[in-house]
Order: sequence, then structure tokens, then C-alpha cells
Amino acid sequence: MTWRLIAGLIAMLGISAAWAADPVSDALAEMVEHHRQMIVLLEGVEEGDPDNERIFAARNQYARKLDTSEWLTQQAEQAPPERSVSDLVARFLDGTPTLHDADKLAFGDLLDDLLLIESERDAPASLVGDLQRLTAELDAILATYRKEIGALYARLGVRGEKTREAWSDYIASLHTLYSAEQLVEAFRRERPLLNEERTRSGAPAKKDPTLLWGLGLPEKTVVLTFDDGPHRSRTDAVLDVLKRYQVHGYFFSVGRKLGKLSADGKPTLTRDAKVAKRVIAEGHVIANHSFSHPVLTKLKPADQAEELIRTNAMIAAIAKQKATFFRPPYGSKDKTLLEAAKAEGMSAVMWNIDSMDWADPVPESIVRRILEQLEKQQRGIVLFHDIHKPTVAALPLLLDELNKRGFRVVALDGGAFAGGGTGVPFVAEEKPKPLYGNSWAVVIGINDYTHWPKLRYAVNDARSVAELLRTRLGFPAANVIELYDAEATRERIVQLLGDQLSDPKKVGPEDRVFIFFAGHGITRGLPSGRDLGYIIPVDADGEHYQARAISMSHLDDFSELIPAKHVYYVMDSCYSGLALTRAGGRAEQSDNYLTEITRRRARQILTAGGADQQVADGGPGGHSIFTWTLLQGLEGLADADGNGFVTAAELGTYVAPVVSSYAEQTPAFGNLVGSEGGEFVFQVDSTNLAAINEQLEAETRRLEDELQALRTETKDKLRKRLELQLALSREAGGESKVTRSAALDDRELTEERIRQARRLNASALQYLSENRYEQALAELGQAAELNPYNPTILNNYGFVLSKLERHEEALVWYDKTVELEPERKVVYLNLGDSLMALGRTEEAATHYERYLQLFPSSPKAADIRELLAGIATQSVTHER
Repeated sequence: MTWRLIAGLIAMLGISAAWAADPVSDALAEMVEHHRQMIVLLEGVEEGDPDNERIFAARNQYARKLDTSEWLTQQAEQAPPERSVSDLVARFLDGTPTLHDADKLAFGDLLDDLLLIESERDAPASLVGDLQRLTAELDAILATYRKEIGALYARLGVRGEKTREAWSDYIASLHTLYSAEQLVEAFRRERPLLNEERTRSGAPAKKDPTLLWGLGLPEKTVVLTFDDGPHRSRTDAVLDVLKRYQVHGYFFSVGRKLGKLSADGKPTLTRDAKVAKRVIAEGHVIANHSFSHPVLTKLKPADQAEELIRTNAMIAAIAKQKATFFRPPYGSKDKTLLEAAKAEGMSAVMWNIDSMDWADPVPESIVRRILEQLEKQQRGIVLFHDIHKPTVAALPLLLDELNKRGFRVVALDGGAFAGGGTGVPFVAEEKPKPLYGNSWAVVIGINDYTHWPKLRYAVNDARSVAELLRTRLGFPAANVIELYDAEATRERIVQLLGDQLSDPKKVGPEDRVFIFFAGHGITRGLPSGRDLGYIIPVDADGEHYQARAISMSHLDDFSELIPAKHVYYVMDSCYSGLALTRAGGRAEQSDNYLTEITRRRARQILTAGGADQQVADGGPGGHSIFTWTLLQGLEGLADADGNGFVTAAELGTYVAPVVSSYAEQTPAFGNLVGSEGGEFVFQVDSTNLAAINEQLEAETRRLEDELQALRTETKDKLRKRLELQLALSREAGGESKVTRSAALDDRELTEERIRQARRLNASALQYLSENRYEQALAELGQAAELNPYNPTILNNYGFVLSKLERHEEALVWYDKTVELEPERKVVYLNLGDSLMALGRTEEAATHYERYLQLFPSSPKAADIRELLAGIATQSVTHER
């Protein structure tokens, strides 16, 4: 993609000039572009057709996206702390308001890799928290689309997520930017990364004796192959799944990920080589996928041979034997390359079943594609990539379906693997050992504070948690200790945690301890500059609370004293200063995974929010929004992979995006000092999910009816407001591009009008990226006629008016936006800019301050604070 196109995309995405100047921003904008174009190219194509030009064009886009993602990962590993690439990525995702939800799926693998990098080098907790939050947001987005696109095999997904743009609407918006025909034509004109005549995405029409395609396999058999690894987390997760199902596969590894060769030919292994050793140890085959993953057919014969030889040297250092199989990157091959592979004693392995996990973010969609191809061909070599998250999630779904349909997983010769394994999923296993010896809980809820403001919801929150622990989650009633109001003194809490539960005669090394607190929390700044969080018992003094409060340091001490292997604090109060270490992530939960995480020591915590936030009461059932969401998660809705277990990390991933969608809270999850990679686990009743879903659907319908009644009333009021403002504009001689608002007739908004308005808005953004403001204004004017209740359209209309320096008119449309959506961050920035242009600096300052309240981490925050300081200085000077 040219730099002119990159600049246009950056402008279209709404990135500031200073931010866009960074090469990381350029790379991220490129990833969005490649992601979007892949989706448009692949929409509706025949996936099994190896000669489809749209698939080939899409593979080129993928190759570029992969190169960009790997460059960003390398930059993140090399960048100094003061120039964190991870921070720049987080700012891009947070600070680009025009990104669609589905656009963000382009960054799933990258965010996971950045979180791993920053956690391993002990990055600031705030940065790790940002990456966790964004990863959770992507999980929630994907859960929505898994239900919409993957309905054929989808399990019950996350409930309670915010309303998101439908996939069909996303596709419609992309078609305003590109068409598949235009992209293919552009691809023909440019110099493709891959060689079309030498690259295949599937098997040829006729058998080729020089290559293994999978066409000669016995009927109802498949071979599993994985390219581009090893990846230190996702390859491990793939191996866990294969071990659970007792099947084997081929891992075509990239040599540079295994190590490097010195000038005298001695290999030095990377840390990822440990994963490759596990591949060998568990009976799988490691194979050659070149050293640097280039398009080998564009290299000279000597360089082709060098790529193969260097990789074989790395494989020999790990496996203690030569590689016998080779797969060319992208499937790009020629006669010279195949002869070089043969000279190294390797057979070339292709594929006839493309999972397309390189383009598809939805696991159920990947599985459906593979099964459709297998139904036609009845056999084949399946192409996967063990570097992508969707692959990990799709693999167990596929193996379940293969088992139901009578397929076997075999070796390339159609027989059993030499390393063992039956090739048949679900071999009977011994009854698993219980995860815990005994379960203990302390549940605290305080409404009636002596010296602090009284609360309304805390006791009800705590009672409901205690009831769920006893009745659904396997905690013996006698082991659930409850403290409410006057009972929840500092002395009693300390006695429970520091004495009773610290007694090794009572609590054993295989036990778990769960502590829930609902009440006040506070943060105190220390002279060192760091913060320290406190929970407030019922008898804490209002001013000199430190003597009677319980600090995070105390909770750390209690964690060390409690002999249980797992301790988990859940705090329905907002504060910071947590002694968090590396935060946990969600992995694919195989039996091996559960055994491993419950064996290791765990000290974990989940809080309702940060120091500058307040707990939002007023949730359903007389609960805070945090606890209501927590209860739904513990009922089983946090069990995203449907295996019957909810880990503390899964619960944090489920709760955070839901709560932050409906309250000004950002729940924080992480590990405390002393945690050793374990996970607190709840076993949930998956059969109860259908009942929960039915209850939620009924509750949703009731709330939607109430909301629709409120919307009708609001529409009437807004209609009158628009009539008055347009009348005033005409009286004053002003002009408006919206000559007749659709709000002025009696027609209800229809789905078609809403969709058409979105298309016009997307078209206007394209004009805006090209600085064609009059055309953009015309498009937005029509969009506003079709849907005058869409705050995005109204804000964009005001923004274009501002670009045309028609600031007075722009203010009217910004005000309408605020009426419709008071929490929209960017409109306050736009209001401030227009008011500044009109010389109304004090009014501008008010709106800038509101913007910072809503978006304190904005990339523009520093500049705005500097501007506000200048306004304040000017005001003081004027007063003097």
C-alpha cells in the first residue's frame, strides 16, 4: 500500500496529525486496511477453489498483515520503556473513534503477544491493565460475532455485552470503501508479494506424484498440519488440545523461531525452541517451513537451498534427527525448490483443505468451512496455523465434529502415528482427581457504616454471593462465613483471615479460600509517589481511617499466611494501589490445562474499579452493576468455552467489559505477590445456562419495551426541538444543508433507512479523508435526514461544518449529539475546538475538561491540559 493511501486511511480513521506521524500508527493503519480488504475479497467465495483469484489476492493481503504484525512485535520487544510500542497500540485502539468493532479483530494476535511481552518484562501495571482491558474487549466483540456468524455450532456465549454493530452492517460499510472487483483489479496492477502461477491454496485437479496433497488418503481420514510456529503460548495450547483428544499432527516450523546459526554453523536455540521440544516429546512431527518465511520462488537457487539447510540444522539440534517433510511458505513452489527439498531428503507437503484461519476470526466459521470441504472430498490434509488465536478455539470444535462424523486423524501415509495415539477422539480416561480438597469463603457486606456514608446495595450483594457459593458452586454451608454490617469490624475480619483461615489444622494445602467484600474502598497517596488501597470495615473512622482500615499490604500478608493453594479476593469497591504482578490471561481449557493451573499456587484479586471511580448501584435485582455481572458470570456465563469451569481470569475477562459498558468503572483483575501461575477455578453447572438464557431473554424483552416507550417520548421532544431550531435558523437568514429533516414527518425509522444512513456516513468519511468537505457535508446531510437520532452522524455533520469554519452552525449539531448521547467523548473535544475558534475560551475550557473526565488516557490529554493551563493563566491575567 502506498504512503498516500496510508495517509488517507489515517485521516479517515480520525487520527490526529501528531499521532499519525508515528511509524507504529502507520503500521496499525495498514493492518486495518489489510484486514478490511481480506474480508471484502473473501466474502462469498468458493473456499475450496485453489485457483480463485480473490482468494489469492486475499492471501497477499494476509502476507502483508502478518509481516506488519511481526514487525510491531519485534519493535515492542526492542523498544525502550519510555517509547512503549504496546502503549502506542493501546492509544491507537482507544483513540481512533471511527474504528468499527470488527476492525479491532485484526489485532487479536498482536494484543496477546504484547501482553505476554509486557508481563514478562514487568511493565507498569497500568500498561498491562490497558492491554488486558483491550483483550477483554476483543473477546466480547468476538463473542457477539460468534453467535451471529457461527450459529451452526456456537455454544452459549457471553451475555450482557453492549450492543454492537451487526456483521452485515460492517460488511455494508466496507462495500462503501471497496468492491472485490476493484481490489482484484488493483492487485493485478501492483507487484504481488506471491507468485500466482506458483502458489496454490488447495489441491490441483489432478494428482501430482511429486507432492503430497492428501488426495490419496483413505476415505474418512484427515491429517492435521500447523504452519508458522512455534509460538510460545498458542502452540502450547494447540498441543494441549491434541493431547486431550489423543491425536497427532505435523508442525511446519520457521527456522528463525527455533534459533540461529553462528558463523561456524553451531546452533543457538531460542526460548521458543522449548515448545518445539514438546512437539517432539509428545509424538508429533516437526517439519521444515523455511528459515525466514520468504516467498522462496523469488529467491535464487542458492538462497532457496540455504533457507532449507539452515532450518534443518535447527530441527536436527532439537529433534536429534533430520526433517523429512517440507512445506513452502504460502505454498509457493517451483521445480528448482522441489529439487532442493528432495536433495535434503524431504518430501514436499501441500494441502487440499484450507481452514483459512489466517483470515477468519470466528472459530465456528472455520470449522464449518473445513467440514464443508471434507463433505465434498471425504479426506484431506488440513492447513492450520498455530500462531493464531482462532485456531486454538476452533480445534476442539473440529475434533468433536470429526468424531461424530466418523473421521479419523492419521499420519501422512494414512496409517497411525509412530509416536502412538489411536487417531480417534474421546478415548476413555480415568476419573479425574478433584480439583480441591476443601472450599472456604468469607463474605462481607456493609451498608450501615458508623462514620462513613451509608450504602444501600452492599449487604444484598454479599448475601447473594454467599447463597450462590453454597447452592451452586460446591462450598459447604458450614465453610461460608458471613459478616454483615455491625459484625464486619476490623477485629473480626482480621481474626478470620489472619487467624482462623491461617490455621493449617483447619485449612489444608489443597484447599481454596474465596473472600468477597462489598463496601467502601479508598486510596491513599504515599510519600513515595505510589498509591495504597484500603477496604473500610464498619468501625473505621471517617478522617483517620488508616488505624481501622485494612490495606492491600495487610491482604498480601493474609494471603501468605493462609496455607490454601488458591486464594481469591473479589472486592465490590473501587480503589487502586493493588500489589499486582503479572496478570492472568485466558487459555484454551483442556483437562491438562486445568490440572496444571490448579496444581500451582494462586493469589488473585478482582476489584470493581479504580481509585477515581465509584461503584455504580442500581443494577438488576437490587445489586450493584459489578456484583450483578459477577453473579451472572459465576452462574456459568463466564464459561466462554463451555467446558464446565470458570477460572478467575475468565471471570475477570467476562466482568470487565460488561461493567465498563454500563458504568464509569474499569474492573481490575490480576495476581498478587506470591502467585505462581495457578488459577482459582469454579466448577459450574452448564445445564443451568439454558434457564439463565431464557430468564435473561425475558428480562431483555421487558426492558426493551420500557426503553422503546422512553424513546418514543424522547423522539417527540427532539422533534419539537428540531422544528424550533430550524425555524430560528430560517428567521436569522441562516442556511442548513438539512433542508427537511426526516424527524419532521410522522414516519418511524425503518431498518432500511437506518442502514442507508450508515452507508452515507461511511461514504462521507471517505470524502473527509480526501479533504472533500462539501461532498462529505452533502452525504451527511442526507444521512441526518434519514436518521436524525444517530449521534455519530450528527457529530460528524458538526465536525465537517467545523472543517469549513462554520463553527456557529457546528455548535448546533454538537449540542444535538450531546442530547442524544451525553457520554460520547469526542463531541466535547469538538465543542471545545469550535468554541476556541470563536474566541469563547472559557466555554471551551468547560468542554475540554469534560472530555478529559470521560477520556483521561486520550492521546491528546497532555496537549489539552497545556491548553487549559494557558486559558487559566489568560483568565487570571485578565482579572488583574
